[in-house]
Amino acid sequence: ELVGEMNRYKKAGNREAALEMLKDERVKKLIGAEPALRQIQNQMATLKKQADLVAENQNIDPEVRRQRVNKLMDNYDQAAKRFYKIVDKLDIER
Repeated sequence: ELVGEMNRYKKAGNREAALEMLKDERVKKLIGAEPALRQIQNQMATLKKQADLVAENQNIDPEVRRQRVNKLMDNYDQAAKRFYKIVDKLDIER
C-alpha cells in the first residue's frame, strides 16, 4: 500500500507529499522491506502451486507424492517464517 501511494505521489509530481511520507521511520522501513516481502510472497505462491500440482498428479506413486508435497510444504513453512520474521521486526500489523 505504502509503495503504491509513494509511486502515485511521484507520478503526480507531488514531491512534497512523498518527502513527507519518508519522514516517518516506519514508512522508510516498510518501503525498504517491500522487495524482500514481495519476493517471499511470490516464492510462497509458487511453492503452494507446485504442492497442489504434485498432490493432484495421479501418475506419481502415492508415497512419493506425499513425500514431495511434504517437502514443498516444509519449504513453504520456512518462507512463511522468514516473512513473519521481517514483519515482526518491522512491527507491521498482520
